[in-house]
Amino acid sequence: LVEQAERWQAELEGGQVRSRAEIARREGCSGNRVSQVLGLLRLHPEILAWVKSLPPGTLRRRVTERALREVARMPPEAQLSAARKRWPVLGAAVQAGRNS
Repeated sequence: LVEQAERWQAELEGGQVRSRAEIARREGCSGNRVSQVLGLLRLHPEILAWVKSLPPGTLRRRVTERALREVARMPPEAQLSAARKRWPVLGAAVQAGRNS
C-alpha cells in the first residue's frame, strides 16, 4: 500500500489526475479509502523504509495497515518511539541501517 500511495501521490503532483476523487472513481473505492492510503505517506521516513524492506509474505497481523495508520496520525517526533514499541524489530532494523 505504501508503494500504491507513492504512485497516487506522484499522479496527483504530476497532474495525471486532478483529485483524490478521480483516483477513487478509477480504483473503484471511496475517497476516504484513497485518503487512508495516502495518509501512510505521513509516516516517518525510517518507518516507511522499514515497511518497504519487509519481505513478501510478512505476516499481516504483525504489521497491519490499521496499526500503521495509527502511527501516521501521530506527530512526527512521536512516530518512531511508538513504532519501536509496537514493532521492536524496527529499532534493530533502523540501527543496522545506520551502521551500514
